[in-house]
Amino acid sequence: MIFGLYRHVRVKLGGEAYDFDRSSLMFSEVVEIENVTGLSFGEWQADLGRYSIRAIAGLLHVLRKRAGVPSDFAALDFAADDLDVIPLREDGTEMTAAQVAEDVQRRVAEAREGPTVPGDSPPGPGPAEITPGTSPGSPNGTESARGNGTGSPGPILTSSAATPTPG
Repeated sequence: MIFGLYRHVRVKLGGEAYDFDRSSLMFSEVVEIENVTGLSFGEWQADLGRYSIRAIAGLLHVLRKRAGVPSDFAALDFAADDLDVIPLREDGTEMTAAQVAEDVQRRVAEAREGPTVPGDSPPGPGPAEITPGTSPGSPNGTESARGNGTGSPGPILTSSAATPTPG
């Protein structure tokens, strides 16, 4: 949940600490994460969101390498209790557990309440709007209605065999 809610976090292991901003992850680092964890980037992101220790260890490995600290993912071994991930404020200072809890409660309350300004609506098309690239279906009873048998004849089979051309 921490990785899904907070863009900037500090990954700590014992006396080590590495700051991570999701937007700073480079292609080569993603490839390294995929290679060492065996997860695709999408799977890794999902596992990171679920606080999977393997996903976090892959991130730790890349952050160590980024900082010039030798790291061997295959030999990585540490007490799971020594690993910590802490959200950071915009100024780079760590949030306390109480501040994180308060922030999460505020986000939940805002999500339940919906828009806070009268007349505001969430982004996206309204119920009666049609977005580009979509069209309403034909009403039932029209000739082109789905399943009435009067639509297009379907695919026409053609042979892929060579046919002589008049010459």
